[in-house]
Order: sequence, then C-alpha cells, then structure tokens
Amino acid sequence: MPVYEYGADRRVGSSTLSLGGSPVFVAEGLFADRIVADCERAGVPGEALVLAPSAARTFARRFARDVAESRKAVPLLLRRGCGYGAAAARWCAGASRPGWCAARWRSRLPGCAPGWGAPDKSGLVLTGGMENTYENLAEFTDVDQAADPAVFVDLLQRLDAMPQTVRLRELSYARLGTGRGVDVGSGRGTVVAQLTARGLTAFGVDLSAAMVAEAERLNPGHDFRVGDAYALPAGDGELDWYHSERVYIHLDDPDRAAAEAYRVLRPGGRVVLVDLDSDAMSVATDHPRAARAVLAASSDNLANGRSGVRAADTLRAAGFVDVEVQPYSPVHTDPEVVWPLYPGPGLAIAQQTGAITAAEAEALTAEARRRGADGTFLAVPALFVVSAGKPA
Repeated sequence: MPVYEYGADRRVGSSTLSLGGSPVFVAEGLFADRIVADCERAGVPGEALVLAPSAARTFARRFARDVAESRKAVPLLLRRGCGYGAAAARWCAGASRPGWCAARWRSRLPGCAPGWGAPDKSGLVLTGGMENTYENLAEFTDVDQAADPAVFVDLLQRLDAMPQTVRLRELSYARLGTGRGVDVGSGRGTVVAQLTARGLTAFGVDLSAAMVAEAERLNPGHDFRVGDAYALPAGDGELDWYHSERVYIHLDDPDRAAAEAYRVLRPGGRVVLVDLDSDAMSVATDHPRAARAVLAASSDNLANGRSGVRAADTLRAAGFVDVEVQPYSPVHTDPEVVWPLYPGPGLAIAQQTGAITAAEAEALTAEARRRGADGTFLAVPALFVVSAGKPA
C-alpha cells in the first residue's frame, strides 16, 4: 500500500497490509478506487461506494482541518479548494462504473439519517441506502437548484441505457415526421443526437444549465440551449415537429406548455409527448394497501404526476387534432431502476400523512430488498406516447 506524506505532497514509500485471516477490510479515500479491480481478481468481494457530498461543505471542512493541522500553506489550500468542486465531479464520474454504487448520506427530512429500512430519529423509515443517488424525483423541476445536479445526469444516463427506453423512443420517433424541430427537456442530449442521426434537424432545450453543459460535452456539434418549456426559442410556426419525453410530469402548467408547442409548430406540424402516469404503476407485493399508498404519495409529490394519461386531453385543449395514444408498459425486475417512483420519496411522505405506519414502511423496504435479491421483484409503470397534429 502507498504511504503518502502531506508535507511532501507525494508518495514517500509503501507498506504491506495483512488481513490476518479477516475476510474483509475497508479502504477509504480518494485513491481507494484504484484497488477495486485488484481486489475482485484476488477474490475479495465487497461493496464499492462513491460518496458525493456537497462540494462547498467539503471544501469548508477540509480547509478548516488542514489549517488547524498546518498541513500546507493557506494560499495553496485556497487555490486547491477552489478547484475541488470540478475535480470531485470528475472523480465521482470516473468511479461510478459497473461494480460501484453511488451513495448520498443525507435526507430531505430534517434530522433523518437514511438507511435500508431503518427508522430515523423522526420514526420514519427511509430507503436512502438503496443503490441509487436520487432522493426526490420532484427536484427535476429545477435541477440547477438541487443539492447536486450531477445525480440527475446520472439518472438520465441510466435511463438512456435501458432497453425499455430504447423501445419507448422508437415508438415516439416514428410519430414525428420529418424536418426541423425541438426536443423539450433535452437532458443529456441523447434524443437530439439520435434524431439527427435519423436525418431530422433537431435542437434541444432544457431549463437546466448543468444539463445543457453535459449535453454539449457528450454531443459536440449539436445545438442545445437553456430555455423554458413555456417560452421556447423559436418563432411562430417555425418548426415541423415538437418532442418531449418525461417532462410534462414536472410541469405545474402543462396546458401552457402545450399552447407554446402549438405556437412554434407550422400548420400540419407534429407533436409527440412521452410521459407516465406515476399513480398507475403495478408492483408485485404482499402488502398491496401500503404499496398503493406509497405510489399515490410519490405521484402526488410530482407537479403533474398523472401526466401520461392526461396528455391527450392537454393536447386537445391546446387545439391539436388527430390525437393518438400508444400505451407502453415495460417490465422492470430491478428495484434500483424504479426507486425514484417506488418506494422512493413516497415512503416518507405516506408516513408523514398517516397513510402508512412505520411498521408497514419497514415491511415494504424489506420486501423490496428481498425480492430484488431473489429475483421476484416486479414493477410495471404505465407510460404513454401521445401524438397529434396542428391543423393544416
């Protein structure tokens, strides 16, 4: 193992670690990720965690510690600390690979210490120890104001890689037509890149500057803009098509957004909305009443939780015609995939409102963990691809 000396700011030697017959050991620190592969090859399995705390809080704590211990000169500490945020994001991105799980040790509820099925000080049972980084899907309404926007980039990355998402997008792309258009809520830019590859002229609009920056990094040469679904950067009748995936569920005024879609489309232009009815997810469970209450709480926590099933009426009200609805119900057998919807934040909300007890919450988390381990977990969300046209 390397021996590092703070004053010299470099490795000054090495040492040998003997487990002494112990089946496990803990490696903590910035360079711990360097030994994961070697441990796997040596047959020493374990759990690799990437902790992504607040960059500002970490800087303050590190600075106070290093000054108190006189580790380095203050100007050097300040210079390094100012670059910590960007560097930490790169480190976490590099470590967040297969075999690792990202963890965030905090909760949106005051005084809570999340754990897998463990009651916190308030008596609420949370699911923060699951293999994910998403505490509250409702934060998608303003990613840049979230504690760590990178976790939402990670969520979209996982969604992009799912075969269920690939199939869903095939259904939506087939309904767009041709020409120039916009992907509203473009996220990491995957849809814009895919539609461009299909021969369409596409640009992306996202409310989040962090998302736009990530899209530009991942898809150089494509057009991404910071913008609002309620005020798109396009003139009246300028576009041939409009696409939006899993965005209206976060809008508190979907009718206004649909009216904006109508404005920017030419006569005969096409609109496609892809969204879910988060209240209609089906989950295999031995506790149906409690599970139903948690699903309802998760849905009610969103600005427009039943957007998918309401999208057809939203488009008709905006003036669109020839509305078609294509339901899509993908099967998920990994609880981590659906965590933002179930049990997710709904677990705590349902307890706060008295819809379920702490004992029922414990039973649901234990069941999700057990079913995930033995391969019996089953969740089927209700998604809808809703398309329509602007009258010619």
